[in-house]
Amino acid sequence: MRIGLLTDGAKISVFDAELVRRIHAAKVAEVVLVIQQELGGMSFARKIARAIRRGRLLRAVVFNVVVSIERRIVAIAKPQINELFESVPIESVCGAETLRVRPQVSRSGLVHRFSPEDIETIRSKKLDLLLRAGSGILRGDILSAAPHGVISFHHGDNRTNRGQPPGFWEVFERRDYTGFIIQRLTDELDAGEVLVRGELATKPSYLLNQWSVYKRAIISMVDLLSRLGRGGDGGCAREAEAIDWYSHTLYTTPSAGESLKYVAKLFRTLLARLARALLLGKGVWELRVLDADWHELTLTKARRLVPPRGKFWADPFIVGHPRGRAIFFEEFDFRRGKAHISALTTAHGGSFSYAGPVITTPYHLSFPYVFRYGDDYYMCPESADAKSIQLWRCTSWPLTWTHHKTVMADIDAADTMIFERDGLWWLFTNVDRDGTRDYCRELHIYYAGSPLSDNWTPLPSNPVVTGAARSRNAGLLFDDRGAYRLAQAQGFDQYGRSLKLFEITELSEQGYDERLIAELKPNRKLDANGIHHLSACAGAVVFDAHRPRYFWAELRRPPRKTAVRTELSFEPPARTARKA
Repeated sequence: MRIGLLTDGAKISVFDAELVRRIHAAKVAEVVLVIQQELGGMSFARKIARAIRRGRLLRAVVFNVVVSIERRIVAIAKPQINELFESVPIESVCGAETLRVRPQVSRSGLVHRFSPEDIETIRSKKLDLLLRAGSGILRGDILSAAPHGVISFHHGDNRTNRGQPPGFWEVFERRDYTGFIIQRLTDELDAGEVLVRGELATKPSYLLNQWSVYKRAIISMVDLLSRLGRGGDGGCAREAEAIDWYSHTLYTTPSAGESLKYVAKLFRTLLARLARALLLGKGVWELRVLDADWHELTLTKARRLVPPRGKFWADPFIVGHPRGRAIFFEEFDFRRGKAHISALTTAHGGSFSYAGPVITTPYHLSFPYVFRYGDDYYMCPESADAKSIQLWRCTSWPLTWTHHKTVMADIDAADTMIFERDGLWWLFTNVDRDGTRDYCRELHIYYAGSPLSDNWTPLPSNPVVTGAARSRNAGLLFDDRGAYRLAQAQGFDQYGRSLKLFEITELSEQGYDERLIAELKPNRKLDANGIHHLSACAGAVVFDAHRPRYFWAELRRPPRKTAVRTELSFEPPARTARKA
């Protein structure tokens, strides 16, 4: 496809530059024309006078001061936010022909219209679409100057957030998710034809949230252009929205009072984190077990399996075996800053005993998904730090596992699940494609004739699920009616807030669909503020729960080899697992 890039002048943002690079690297399209808007400069005095007339001078000054303060603070830990203030020359990323135009700008300075001569020149270039990477509300014939029109980002969910600044109001109002859309522009502001929707968990800082949503939207744009290039609908059918009702405020730069209130909220968040670190220690994930059918759960009846000091336990999978059930889980060591895979085995009376590590590697491991193929048991632990998806085979139940093969190499993926359905083997995994190490935004599916195959075919509709509200895998459940996928739901500045259960209603080489049927949320009676994984096997259910751990409770904790709970004891393993 031939693309025209609409810009302001000879420089573009770091994010637009990355978009152009990714478009060319993916070979989905080519930017052949750069349309530079020559807007002219408004003197500083005129800008001040206009702001005074509109009563916006104070809010603009205060907000800019707030942004400056936040940048200095947040950049200490997150230096990537400095990219929000950087730009690069267009010629450094694109050698396309340049067309300079001088649009007619409205008295408000917001609306841009192109002259008939410029429109004719643009049409003569035989472009397939225009990408908006500049300012201004576009009106008039420019919107139809290419067959696919003008494609633009709106960094916000246009159903609840229209206006600006991008990423601010979601943080200010502490919303769980920050959305974005990619739209084909129309004459109505922020009400274009929606082609793609996306979302991510809202970050605690405005600048960090804005950086995250800018970064995430790039991949979605490349996917859209790829579909359009293949002659697809670009997502219109999937995201068809015949009704467009908007009843929220049209957001603008926050008032001086709102800016100061935001600063207070930001410092409160930072102080709360400091207080938690000093007074509460580290929040921990622990395991909970109950004897029940997973269809009918009362989580408050679960027994606690509490990790020893300096550890947390998460991502449990309970597996049945003729030699006894076992729970495999991530055992994170705070001192080492990484995890390995450990096991709990059934002891006398049906309780569980700590059996020790079963797989240790130089890199972090978690999410020990286990499945059976033939007479063998295989584990597919999350090994994103090794940029691979691996299979380990059990050679002696349940403690001895050896590396069997690498299913996929050079992939940044987490929380992989492999299972058989309708004669094919399916691989569900969460892939990070933009290098941010955020695995909560995309679910990808592959299929093969065998779980040991070297050739896995991706579904053409990948990613089949997007958004922080439902993408991240949290387990699989089965019954006589079919298969069910568990998914994490993230929250405002919170990983693993709750669980959602989806019935898999379609799974074929052509596509995937699922239907939400239940949700589990933590509460005070459960004594947890997060839950992000669940597994079931033959009348037993295990899940993980997150709760704060007070430092004075740590001082009272018994040593590692004494009983922590009556149903869980720490005993030396019968044998030590060997690392492959």
